[in-house]
Amino acid sequence: MVIPACEQLTPLGGGADACVPAEVQAAFDRSCGGGSCHTDGGKAGGLALGNGEAAAAIGRASVGSALPLITIGDTRGSYLAQKMVSDPATPITGDRMPVGFQGTNADQVADVNTILGWVAGGAYADCGAGTDTGNDTGNDTGTVANGLPCDVDAVLATYCRSCHGDPPVGTVVSLLGLEDLLADAPSDPTKSLGERSVERMNADVAPMPPAPATRPSAAEIAVVADWVAAGMPAGDCTVGPGPFDVEPVCTSKKNWTGGNEEDPRMHPGVACIDCHTSMDEGPDLLVAGTVYPTGHEPDDCYGSASILVHVTDASDRTVELRTNSAGNFLLEDGEAPAGFGPPYRVEVVSDVGTRAMSSAAPHGDCNACHTQDGDDDAPGRVVLPW
Repeated sequence: MVIPACEQLTPLGGGADACVPAEVQAAFDRSCGGGSCHTDGGKAGGLALGNGEAAAAIGRASVGSALPLITIGDTRGSYLAQKMVSDPATPITGDRMPVGFQGTNADQVADVNTILGWVAGGAYADCGAGTDTGNDTGNDTGTVANGLPCDVDAVLATYCRSCHGDPPVGTVVSLLGLEDLLADAPSDPTKSLGERSVERMNADVAPMPPAPATRPSAAEIAVVADWVAAGMPAGDCTVGPGPFDVEPVCTSKKNWTGGNEEDPRMHPGVACIDCHTSMDEGPDLLVAGTVYPTGHEPDDCYGSASILVHVTDASDRTVELRTNSAGNFLLEDGEAPAGFGPPYRVEVVSDVGTRAMSSAAPHGDCNACHTQDGDDDAPGRVVLPW
Protein backbone atom coordinates (compact mmCIF):
# COMPACT_ATOMS: atom_id res chain seq x y z
CA MET A 1 0.00 0.00 0.00
CA VAL A 2 1.22 3.49 -0.79
CA ILE A 3 0.30 5.83 2.05
CA PRO A 4 1.80 9.12 3.20
CA ALA A 5 4.78 9.70 5.41
CA CYS A 6 3.84 10.34 9.00
CA GLU A 7 7.02 10.97 10.92
CA GLN A 8 6.04 14.64 11.29
CA LEU A 9 2.41 14.01 12.16
CA THR A 10 0.96 14.44 15.64
CA PRO A 11 -0.74 11.23 16.84
CA LEU A 12 -4.36 11.44 17.91
CA GLY A 13 -5.45 10.60 21.39
CA GLY A 14 -7.11 7.25 21.90
CA GLY A 15 -10.36 5.98 23.25
CA ALA A 16 -14.01 6.22 22.32
CA ASP A 17 -13.93 10.03 22.12
CA ALA A 18 -11.23 10.12 19.42
CA CYS A 19 -12.26 11.29 15.97
CA VAL A 20 -12.77 8.86 13.11
CA PRO A 21 -13.08 10.82 9.83
CA ALA A 22 -16.26 10.25 7.83
CA GLU A 23 -14.41 8.76 4.85
CA VAL A 24 -12.55 6.34 7.14
CA GLN A 25 -15.81 5.28 8.78
CA ALA A 26 -17.31 4.74 5.32
CA ALA A 27 -14.35 2.50 4.43
CA PHE A 28 -14.87 0.50 7.63
CA ASP A 29 -18.58 0.17 6.84
CA ARG A 30 -17.94 -1.06 3.29
CA SER A 31 -15.00 -3.37 3.83
CA CYS A 32 -15.15 -4.45 7.49
CA GLY A 33 -18.81 -4.46 8.51
CA GLY A 34 -20.21 -6.66 5.73
CA GLY A 35 -21.82 -9.94 6.71
CA SER A 36 -22.15 -8.68 10.31
CA CYS A 37 -18.41 -9.12 10.85
CA HIS A 38 -17.08 -6.12 12.76
CA THR A 39 -20.43 -4.56 13.58
CA ASP A 40 -22.38 -4.22 16.79
CA GLY A 41 -24.26 -7.36 15.87
CA GLY A 42 -21.19 -9.37 14.92
CA LYS A 43 -18.04 -8.14 16.60
CA ALA A 44 -15.81 -10.79 15.03
CA GLY A 45 -12.80 -11.22 17.28
CA GLY A 46 -14.51 -8.94 19.77
CA LEU A 47 -13.90 -5.95 17.47
CA ALA A 48 -16.69 -3.58 16.41
CA LEU A 49 -15.90 -0.96 13.77
CA GLY A 50 -19.36 0.47 13.24
CA ASN A 51 -20.23 4.16 13.44
CA GLY A 52 -19.29 5.46 16.88
CA GLU A 53 -17.41 2.26 17.73
CA ALA A 54 -14.19 2.35 15.69
CA ALA A 55 -12.48 5.00 17.83
CA ALA A 56 -12.61 2.67 20.82
CA ALA A 57 -10.07 0.43 19.06
CA ILE A 58 -7.36 3.12 19.39
CA GLY A 59 -4.89 1.95 22.02
CA ARG A 60 -6.94 -1.14 22.82
CA ALA A 61 -5.20 -4.54 23.18
CA SER A 62 -5.67 -6.93 20.27
CA VAL A 63 -6.59 -10.59 20.53
CA GLY A 64 -4.12 -11.98 18.00
CA SER A 65 -0.97 -10.07 18.93
CA ALA A 66 0.89 -8.21 21.64
CA LEU A 67 0.42 -5.08 19.52
CA PRO A 68 -2.48 -2.74 20.29
CA LEU A 69 -5.21 -2.69 17.67
CA ILE A 70 -4.52 0.90 16.57
CA THR A 71 -1.73 3.29 17.42
CA ILE A 72 -2.32 6.45 15.42
CA GLY A 73 0.91 7.47 13.67
CA ASP A 74 2.39 3.94 13.71
CA THR A 75 1.16 1.35 11.19
CA ARG A 76 3.88 -1.12 12.16
CA GLY A 77 2.75 -0.85 15.78
CA SER A 78 -0.95 -1.32 14.95
CA TYR A 79 -2.22 -4.87 14.62
CA LEU A 80 -5.25 -3.76 12.60
CA ALA A 81 -2.90 -2.19 10.03
CA GLN A 82 -0.68 -5.27 9.93
CA LYS A 83 -3.75 -7.39 9.17
CA MET A 84 -4.43 -5.22 6.10
CA VAL A 85 -1.04 -5.14 4.35
CA SER A 86 0.43 -7.69 1.96
CA ASP A 87 3.77 -7.92 3.79
CA PRO A 88 3.08 -7.51 7.54
CA ALA A 89 6.10 -6.71 9.70
CA THR A 90 4.44 -8.61 12.57
CA PRO A 91 2.99 -12.13 12.13
CA ILE A 92 -0.80 -12.10 11.99
CA THR A 93 -3.35 -14.65 13.11
CA GLY A 94 -5.77 -15.90 10.47
CA ASP A 95 -6.28 -14.40 7.03
CA ARG A 96 -5.45 -10.97 5.70
CA MET A 97 -8.24 -8.43 6.12
CA PRO A 98 -10.65 -7.44 4.74
CA VAL A 99 -12.07 -10.93 4.16
CA GLY A 100 -11.67 -11.94 0.54
CA PHE A 101 -9.37 -9.03 -0.27
CA GLN A 102 -8.48 -8.81 -3.95
CA GLY A 103 -5.79 -6.48 -5.15
CA THR A 104 -7.61 -6.13 -8.46
CA ASN A 105 -10.67 -4.72 -6.68
CA ALA A 106 -10.14 -0.95 -6.88
CA ASP A 107 -12.84 -0.26 -4.28
CA GLN A 108 -11.23 -2.56 -1.70
CA VAL A 109 -7.78 -1.16 -2.41
CA ALA A 110 -9.11 2.39 -1.95
CA ASP A 111 -10.77 1.47 1.36
CA VAL A 112 -7.61 -0.21 2.68
CA ASN A 113 -5.50 2.81 1.69
CA THR A 114 -7.96 5.15 3.39
CA ILE A 115 -7.88 3.17 6.64
CA LEU A 116 -4.10 2.77 6.58
CA GLY A 117 -3.67 6.47 5.87
CA TRP A 118 -5.74 7.30 8.95
CA VAL A 119 -3.77 4.87 11.12
CA ALA A 120 -0.56 6.40 9.75
CA GLY A 121 -1.67 9.79 11.07
CA GLY A 122 -2.99 11.41 7.90
CA ALA A 123 -4.82 14.73 8.15
CA TYR A 124 -8.56 14.89 7.48
CA ALA A 125 -10.61 18.07 7.28
CA ASP A 126 -13.42 16.85 9.52
CA CYS A 127 -11.08 15.74 12.30
CA GLY A 128 -8.05 17.99 12.01
CA ALA A 129 -5.79 14.97 12.57
CA GLY A 130 -2.07 15.35 12.12
CA THR A 131 0.06 18.38 11.43
CA ASP A 132 1.69 19.85 8.37
CA THR A 133 4.45 17.59 7.09
CA GLY A 134 6.36 20.59 5.77
CA ASN A 135 5.87 19.53 2.16
CA ASP A 136 5.35 22.74 0.22
CA THR A 137 6.10 21.27 -3.20
CA GLY A 138 2.46 20.87 -4.25
CA ASN A 139 0.90 22.58 -7.26
CA ASP A 140 -1.17 25.09 -5.32
CA THR A 141 -0.62 28.35 -7.17
CA GLY A 142 1.32 29.40 -10.23
CA THR A 143 4.36 27.57 -11.56
CA VAL A 144 6.51 25.87 -8.95
CA ALA A 145 9.61 23.72 -8.82
CA ASN A 146 8.73 20.33 -7.35
CA GLY A 147 12.27 19.00 -7.00
CA LEU A 148 11.79 16.18 -9.51
CA PRO A 149 13.52 15.51 -12.84
CA CYS A 150 11.10 16.31 -15.65
CA ASP A 151 11.04 12.77 -17.08
CA VAL A 152 10.13 11.35 -13.67
CA ASP A 153 7.54 14.06 -13.13
CA ALA A 154 5.97 13.25 -16.51
CA VAL A 155 5.44 9.59 -15.58
CA LEU A 156 3.88 10.48 -12.22
CA ALA A 157 1.69 13.14 -13.82
CA THR A 158 0.43 10.73 -16.50
CA TYR A 159 -0.17 7.62 -14.41
CA CYS A 160 -0.35 8.53 -10.71
CA ARG A 161 -1.68 11.98 -9.98
CA SER A 162 -5.24 11.40 -11.13
CA CYS A 163 -5.48 9.84 -7.65
CA HIS A 164 -2.28 10.90 -5.88
CA GLY A 165 -2.64 14.61 -6.66
CA ASP A 166 -3.78 17.61 -4.67
CA PRO A 167 -6.29 16.88 -3.34
CA PRO A 168 -5.76 13.12 -3.47
CA VAL A 169 -8.75 11.10 -4.66
CA GLY A 170 -9.61 7.76 -3.07
CA THR A 171 -6.41 7.86 -1.02
CA VAL A 172 -4.63 10.24 1.34
CA VAL A 173 -1.33 10.15 -0.57
CA SER A 174 0.00 12.92 -2.81
CA LEU A 175 2.96 12.21 -5.10
CA LEU A 176 3.64 15.77 -6.14
CA GLY A 177 7.26 16.46 -5.28
CA LEU A 178 10.63 15.18 -4.16
CA GLU A 179 9.78 15.26 -0.45
CA ASP A 180 6.81 12.97 -1.07
CA LEU A 181 8.94 10.37 -2.85
CA LEU A 182 11.78 10.53 -0.31
CA ALA A 183 9.50 9.96 2.68
CA ASP A 184 9.30 6.57 4.39
CA ALA A 185 6.46 4.31 3.32
CA PRO A 186 4.44 3.63 6.49
CA SER A 187 3.57 0.15 5.22
CA ASP A 188 7.33 -0.58 5.17
CA PRO A 189 9.44 2.17 6.78
CA THR A 190 12.60 0.47 5.48
CA LYS A 191 11.62 1.70 2.03
CA SER A 192 10.83 5.13 0.61
CA LEU A 193 7.59 5.97 -1.14
CA GLY A 194 9.66 6.18 -4.32
CA GLU A 195 10.80 2.58 -3.90
CA ARG A 196 7.30 1.39 -3.05
CA SER A 197 5.90 3.26 -6.04
CA VAL A 198 8.25 1.39 -8.38
CA GLU A 199 7.31 -1.92 -6.73
CA ARG A 200 3.61 -1.19 -7.18
CA MET A 201 4.04 -0.17 -10.82
CA ASN A 202 5.82 -3.47 -11.47
CA ALA A 203 3.43 -5.62 -9.42
CA ASP A 204 1.38 -8.38 -11.02
CA VAL A 205 -1.09 -8.29 -8.11
CA ALA A 206 -2.60 -4.93 -7.10
CA PRO A 207 -0.53 -2.89 -9.56
CA MET A 208 -0.55 0.88 -9.73
CA PRO A 209 -2.39 2.48 -11.32
CA PRO A 210 -5.26 0.02 -10.74
CA ALA A 211 -7.51 -1.22 -13.54
CA PRO A 212 -9.03 0.10 -15.70
CA ALA A 213 -6.30 2.74 -15.93
CA THR A 214 -3.55 2.19 -18.48
CA ARG A 215 -0.32 1.02 -16.87
CA PRO A 216 3.02 2.68 -17.70
CA SER A 217 5.25 0.92 -20.21
CA ALA A 218 8.41 -0.89 -19.16
CA ALA A 219 10.44 2.05 -20.46
CA GLU A 220 8.39 4.54 -18.42
CA ILE A 221 8.72 2.45 -15.26
CA ALA A 222 12.46 2.25 -15.92
CA VAL A 223 12.65 6.06 -15.89
CA VAL A 224 11.36 6.13 -12.31
CA ALA A 225 13.19 2.96 -11.25
CA ASP A 226 16.58 4.20 -12.51
CA TRP A 227 16.08 7.52 -10.75
CA VAL A 228 15.15 5.77 -7.48
CA ALA A 229 18.15 3.42 -7.81
CA ALA A 230 20.40 6.47 -8.24
CA GLY A 231 19.27 7.80 -4.87
CA MET A 232 16.48 10.09 -6.11
CA PRO A 233 18.66 13.13 -6.89
CA ALA A 234 16.83 16.45 -7.02
CA GLY A 235 15.74 17.89 -10.34
CA ASP A 236 14.49 21.29 -11.37
CA CYS A 237 11.30 20.53 -13.27
CA THR A 238 8.67 23.24 -12.92
CA VAL A 239 4.98 22.47 -13.11
CA GLY A 240 1.89 24.60 -13.30
CA PRO A 241 -1.25 24.21 -11.21
CA GLY A 242 -3.26 21.01 -11.58
CA PRO A 243 -6.74 21.10 -13.12
CA PHE A 244 -8.42 21.28 -9.71
CA ASP A 245 -6.10 24.03 -8.44
CA VAL A 246 -7.63 26.81 -10.54
CA GLU A 247 -10.53 29.16 -10.03
CA PRO A 248 -13.88 28.38 -11.70
CA VAL A 249 -13.73 29.37 -15.36
CA CYS A 250 -15.52 28.53 -18.60
CA THR A 251 -12.45 27.65 -20.63
CA SER A 252 -14.34 27.32 -23.92
CA LYS A 253 -16.01 30.74 -23.44
CA LYS A 254 -19.10 29.16 -24.97
CA ASN A 255 -22.35 28.37 -23.19
CA TRP A 256 -25.49 26.40 -23.99
CA THR A 257 -28.32 28.87 -24.58
CA GLY A 258 -30.99 26.54 -25.96
CA GLY A 259 -32.88 25.97 -22.73
CA ASN A 260 -34.55 22.55 -22.62
CA GLU A 261 -34.61 22.17 -26.40
CA GLU A 262 -33.86 18.50 -27.10
CA ASP A 263 -30.30 18.33 -28.34
CA PRO A 264 -27.35 16.09 -27.36
CA ARG A 265 -25.38 19.28 -26.63
CA MET A 266 -27.89 20.56 -24.08
CA HIS A 267 -26.92 21.59 -20.56
CA PRO A 268 -23.28 20.44 -20.39
CA GLY A 269 -22.22 19.93 -16.78
CA VAL A 270 -25.76 19.23 -15.58
CA ALA A 271 -26.89 15.82 -14.26
CA CYS A 272 -28.45 14.53 -17.49
CA ILE A 273 -30.10 11.34 -16.21
CA ASP A 274 -31.60 13.05 -13.17
CA CYS A 275 -33.01 15.79 -15.40
CA HIS A 276 -34.49 13.36 -17.95
CA THR A 277 -36.01 11.28 -15.15
CA SER A 278 -37.53 14.18 -13.23
CA MET A 279 -39.00 15.76 -16.37
CA ASP A 280 -39.98 12.40 -17.88
CA GLU A 281 -38.64 13.58 -21.22
CA GLY A 282 -35.72 12.79 -23.49
CA PRO A 283 -34.07 9.46 -24.24
CA ASP A 284 -33.40 6.86 -21.55
CA LEU A 285 -29.72 7.22 -20.72
CA LEU A 286 -27.53 4.67 -18.95
CA VAL A 287 -24.40 6.81 -18.84
CA ALA A 288 -24.00 10.54 -19.40
CA GLY A 289 -21.59 13.29 -18.45
CA THR A 290 -19.32 16.08 -19.64
CA VAL A 291 -15.53 16.20 -19.99
CA TYR A 292 -13.78 19.49 -19.17
CA PRO A 293 -10.20 20.79 -19.36
CA THR A 294 -10.28 22.10 -15.76
CA GLY A 295 -11.94 20.94 -12.58
CA HIS A 296 -14.44 23.67 -11.68
CA GLU A 297 -16.19 24.71 -14.90
CA PRO A 298 -19.74 26.09 -14.44
CA ASP A 299 -22.97 24.46 -15.59
CA ASP A 300 -23.95 25.01 -19.23
CA CYS A 301 -20.32 25.75 -20.21
CA TYR A 302 -19.17 23.76 -23.23
CA GLY A 303 -16.51 21.17 -22.43
CA SER A 304 -13.91 19.35 -24.50
CA ALA A 305 -14.94 17.90 -27.87
CA SER A 306 -13.93 14.60 -29.51
CA ILE A 307 -12.56 12.96 -26.34
CA LEU A 308 -12.87 9.20 -25.89
CA VAL A 309 -14.60 7.86 -22.78
CA HIS A 310 -14.40 4.13 -22.03
CA VAL A 311 -17.14 2.74 -19.79
CA THR A 312 -16.85 -0.82 -18.45
CA ASP A 313 -19.85 -2.39 -16.75
CA ALA A 314 -20.24 -4.94 -13.94
CA SER A 315 -19.90 -7.78 -16.47
CA ASP A 316 -16.58 -6.40 -17.75
CA ARG A 317 -18.02 -5.22 -21.07
CA THR A 318 -16.63 -1.95 -22.40
CA VAL A 319 -18.40 0.68 -24.49
CA GLU A 320 -16.42 3.46 -26.17
CA LEU A 321 -18.10 6.87 -26.27
CA ARG A 322 -16.87 10.14 -27.77
CA THR A 323 -17.73 13.61 -26.52
CA ASN A 324 -19.69 15.88 -28.85
CA SER A 325 -19.02 19.55 -29.54
CA ALA A 326 -20.37 20.51 -26.10
CA GLY A 327 -18.15 17.96 -24.34
CA ASN A 328 -21.10 15.67 -23.54
CA PHE A 329 -20.85 11.88 -23.76
CA LEU A 330 -24.07 9.85 -23.83
CA LEU A 331 -25.02 6.17 -23.84
CA GLU A 332 -28.68 5.50 -24.58
CA ASP A 333 -30.32 2.36 -23.23
CA GLY A 334 -31.15 1.12 -26.73
CA GLU A 335 -27.54 1.49 -27.89
CA ALA A 336 -25.94 -0.44 -25.01
CA PRO A 337 -25.33 -4.19 -24.75
CA ALA A 338 -28.22 -6.04 -23.12
CA GLY A 339 -28.06 -5.82 -19.34
CA PHE A 340 -25.27 -3.22 -19.39
CA GLY A 341 -25.27 -1.95 -15.83
CA PRO A 342 -23.36 -0.55 -12.83
CA PRO A 343 -21.05 -0.38 -11.11
CA TYR A 344 -19.16 1.29 -13.96
CA ARG A 345 -15.43 1.78 -14.37
CA VAL A 346 -14.73 4.89 -16.39
CA GLU A 347 -11.61 6.24 -18.07
CA VAL A 348 -11.04 9.34 -20.21
CA VAL A 349 -8.53 9.00 -23.04
CA SER A 350 -6.77 11.78 -24.96
CA ASP A 351 -3.48 12.32 -26.79
CA VAL A 352 -1.91 13.16 -23.41
CA GLY A 353 -2.78 9.83 -21.79
CA THR A 354 -5.53 8.16 -19.76
CA ARG A 355 -7.32 9.34 -16.64
CA ALA A 356 -9.35 6.69 -14.81
CA MET A 357 -11.69 6.87 -11.83
CA SER A 358 -10.08 5.53 -8.68
CA SER A 359 -13.14 3.42 -7.88
CA ALA A 360 -16.19 2.11 -9.70
CA ALA A 361 -19.17 4.45 -10.08
CA PRO A 362 -22.47 3.20 -8.58
CA HIS A 363 -24.50 4.83 -11.37
CA GLY A 364 -24.00 6.42 -14.77
CA ASP A 365 -25.15 9.99 -14.05
CA CYS A 366 -21.59 11.33 -13.97
CA ASN A 367 -22.42 15.02 -13.57
CA ALA A 368 -24.50 14.28 -10.46
CA CYS A 369 -21.22 13.86 -8.57
CA HIS A 370 -18.81 15.69 -10.86
CA THR A 371 -20.35 19.11 -10.29
CA GLN A 372 -18.51 22.42 -10.39
CA ASP A 373 -17.39 22.01 -6.78
CA GLY A 374 -17.72 18.21 -6.56
CA ASP A 375 -20.20 16.10 -4.59
CA ASP A 376 -19.91 12.65 -2.94
CA ASP A 377 -16.10 12.88 -2.68
CA ALA A 378 -15.59 13.90 -6.33
CA PRO A 379 -13.01 16.73 -6.51
CA GLY A 380 -14.92 18.55 -9.25
CA ARG A 381 -15.60 17.94 -12.93
CA VAL A 382 -14.68 14.97 -15.11
CA VAL A 383 -11.42 16.32 -16.50
CA LEU A 384 -9.00 15.52 -19.28
CA PRO A 385 -5.75 13.65 -18.56
CA TRP A 386 -2.94 16.07 -17.75
